[in-house]
Amino acid sequence: MRGDRGQFTSGASLTYEDNVNSIKRRLWLETDRAYRTAAERLIRIKTSTQVKVAEEDNSDDFSTEAPAVSQQTPPRLKFDEAAWSDRVRKLSGRFQRYPGVLTSHVWCCARPIRATWSTPRARASSTGAVSRAVVITASARAADGTDLNAFDTFEAVDAAGLPDDKALLAAIDRVASDVSALLGAPEAEPFVGPAIFSGRAAGVFFHEIFGHRVEGHRQKDESEGQTFTKSVGTKSCRISSRWYSTPRAARSGRWI
Repeated sequence: MRGDRGQFTSGASLTYEDNVNSIKRRLWLETDRAYRTAAERLIRIKTSTQVKVAEEDNSDDFSTEAPAVSQQTPPRLKFDEAAWSDRVRKLSGRFQRYPGVLTSHVWCCARPIRATWSTPRARASSTGAVSRAVVITASARAADGTDLNAFDTFEAVDAAGLPDDKALLAAIDRVASDVSALLGAPEAEPFVGPAIFSGRAAGVFFHEIFGHRVEGHRQKDESEGQTFTKSVGTKSCRISSRWYSTPRAARSGRWI
């Protein structure tokens, strides 16, 4: 419906125990809620098409695909809580070298993740994984009262994929040094001019300026830019990257 962002059903929490009757009841309630919402929306869409000028793009909103069923057994969670507790405590002691840091945290978490989808075409589709992460944060407060923060995160699906103590200590030094340096840094002034993006910043920037503009539902939303609406099947853009290096930049930056 023009001028209205598409609505999708939200997830629902199930009982912690694998209780069949409880799961059936929840599935019935959510299906009934989704059906009633969709029926009401269908009436609004039909009314909208009768009172508004016909759209230029009259293609279908959805495609019909063959049913797909997938089932994965979630791996068992293996986490040495005692060993990580001692390890994190020793790692966090590194912040004592930085008196400018007001508060700091080093924590590790491991959790199993299991997601199950139920649709009319696939009765059940389950995926399982284990997520592990180490998070390092530090904060300080400047003389003018400005709160300063820095953090670093490491994620892996297996304990072997997490960095060793040497790498974690280096990350702690980097986070603490960044916060300490900000304490004496002058306030940034407004700037208009070219910008250099590298690493994660370049990825996020590219995602925002290009990724969202090629999403299907945005191509039919008249409130969106619709930059590539009529470019399906054509070569409409060319992405180039260049490397720049300046005397004041220790690293080269990638511009997209």
